[in-house]
Amino acid sequence: KIAQVASGQDKRLVLFGEVASRPENLPLFLGCGVRSFSISPIAARVFRETVRTLSVSEAQKLAIDYAEQDCIDPDAIAS
Repeated sequence: KIAQVASGQDKRLVLFGEVASRPENLPLFLGCGVRSFSISPIAARVFRETVRTLSVSEAQKLAIDYAEQDCIDPDAIAS
């Protein structure tokens, strides 16, 4: 929802820090509408490789599935 509001107001939502650097989290964040990430140079190579393998439509389906769950298990994000 935050990504939608930011986009509607012509604002950029940037996710940063360790959580942004973890490629296993990328599908969920992309599915939620996050398109800008601030990551360490060390994580950039793996991050770019992961981005190239993802489909935004599949990521959106994943985000919807997670949103429909009563409780999101953080360990399940990585699977």
